[in-house]
Amino acid sequence: AASIISLRTQDADGWGSESSSIAALDWVTNPANIQTPATVNMSIGGTTFENNPVGIYLQALEAVDHRGIPIITSAGNASSPTLWQIPANSADTMAIGATGITDRPAVFTSFGPAIDLWAPGVNILSANWRYPDGGLKLDSGTSMASPMAAGVMALQLQRNPPSEITRVEGAAQFET
Repeated sequence: AASIISLRTQDADGWGSESSSIAALDWVTNPANIQTPATVNMSIGGTTFENNPVGIYLQALEAVDHRGIPIITSAGNASSPTLWQIPANSADTMAIGATGITDRPAVFTSFGPAIDLWAPGVNILSANWRYPDGGLKLDSGTSMASPMAAGVMALQLQRNPPSEITRVEGAAQFET
């Protein structure tokens, strides 16, 4: 019985800009648009390195987190450190790595200490964007794992709505 709101930040080929993601995060931050408890899934990512200016993007993630809305992100599919992936490398998100049928990390998933959780991400039955009126396909990636974790988070928040939010190490911690 959850309400799902989809905010498109990428084109049909999967390309988007940081400004599109920032605009979507700003929309979520506005209390008139989203009521809590809520969660955000971001099955998107891009490579970032220490020299890249990403401050505004990180501020937008922090604003959503400060509002008490957990941000669940895909860790990346480059088989590289998750610390190189934005938004997964933000302290204000939960980075989700993908596992296969044996519950071991998938060969493509990003890795490292920035992974917060692991979820199924190989051969997942999912919507086929080429057929928006009901097409399905099997797909693999951390973009399949992330929404599973976001769904579990939404169920947890429904059953145990946060009564108080405290700041610990830059991420919202919920106390019921």
